Amino acid sequence: MDSQELLTFLQSPQVMEQIAKLEVARDNAIRAQLSGDQTKMQEFESQYVAFMEHYKSMCMTMGALVEERDFLKKQHAAIQSTRQEFESREAELVRKLDENTAKRDLIMEKDVLKRSDEVQIQTTKEDAERIRELQEYAKAINDKYLEFQTLGSKVTPYQKRLPCRI
Repeated sequence: MDSQELLTFLQSPQVMEQIAKLEVARDNAIRAQLSGDQTKMQEFESQYVAFMEHYKSMCMTMGALVEERDFLKKQHAAIQSTRQEFESREAELVRKLDENTAKRDLIMEKDVLKRSDEVQIQTTKEDAERIRELQEYAKAINDKYLEFQTLGSKVTPYQKRLPCRI
């Protein structure tokens, strides 16, 4: 086919009708595609809006979590500080308890020694009383002995020979 024949063929009513049908089909397809694309675009837009709302909500939640984290960090630091104060106070109390225990032990030892001293003093007093009583008894015996010797010197030799009945 030459170009003239091809041009005549393309301008024929049947080809023109086919081209018109194809153009209508193409326009319908484009409209359908456009309509589908618009529907998808609307779906994407509504999804975008939903995602943005979710994103904003997540940002707010994240902000609240950061605030809570910061608060908890401060609270943790305060608790650690208080804990260290308690540990320091506990160490001080243990030291004082050890000192008080040592003082109590010394006081108890002092009391034991004091009681021991009191017992020794009492024993010494009792010993002194016994010694005094023995000295008095010895003095009485000595006095009797002297009296006996005095009486013995007065006895005459004759009286010494007499049997004694006592």
